[in-house]
Amino acid sequence: MENNRIIIFESDERSLNYMFEKLADKLTSTKVLSLEYDSDKFINEHEIIGQAPEIGSVYFKHPYKPNCYVDSSNSDEYYFMQEKIEVYGKVAQLLGATKFEADVTLESMERMTFGANGDFKYKVVKMNSDLKQTETNKITQRLVLRRNLEIQSDYDQKAKYVEAYDFVKNQNFTYDPSLNGLVESRDPNGGTLNKYQILKSELTSDYNKLLEFSAGLNVMGSTFNLNMGFSKKFESIKKGIRAGPVGRRAPAAAAASPPAHPRLPG
Repeated sequence: MENNRIIIFESDERSLNYMFEKLADKLTSTKVLSLEYDSDKFINEHEIIGQAPEIGSVYFKHPYKPNCYVDSSNSDEYYFMQEKIEVYGKVAQLLGATKFEADVTLESMERMTFGANGDFKYKVVKMNSDLKQTETNKITQRLVLRRNLEIQSDYDQKAKYVEAYDFVKNQNFTYDPSLNGLVESRDPNGGTLNKYQILKSELTSDYNKLLEFSAGLNVMGSTFNLNMGFSKKFESIKKGIRAGPVGRRAPAAAAASPPAHPRLPG
């Protein structure tokens, strides 16, 4: 189950026979579980964010938190964007930043369309500058992008550097060269310390990848008991949302997704 990004609960009979249905080969990284026989094990062995399983429940594997699944009915792109910003903010805090800011930029919106054979493709939603600004404002209103931090008198730069290093690793962010570089730039043994840095990162890439993995469920909507709102997730896919963090008077702070500015203590 650990390699499956998408989990759906169905009746025991459906969980055993779905593979004989048309388009079942379109399911990617998806596990169909029996509500009757698998739900207790799923709950006991994983951290579950959202409601307990019922027929038709779909869970996304959390991109950063190990062994964690998120109920898709209670999560959207905003949830995963905020989760990513929180990772950058936490790193900034550990590195001693006194200020964290993330500026958001929306480059485009697309919708996923599906062919009769179950394949999908993206179609760009036309946006003029006013609509793009309106959509960007909606994002900034939903997300927590700024915070001021205070360095405690017992702040241990070396210990917090190690904690930040371990945190990035445990949150599965070792793939992010900018964030890893920021942490390394605050190495107390490095000779010099980074005091300010802007990092750029794609906020929606992880969520959009989960949508691609779950596209097979959408094309098999007549087979599975999906809730009515599930298919709407594919109608407005935001792309190119970037943010960043700022830190001041603390060890160079970490940046958040497109562009983040952290100021660190010098």
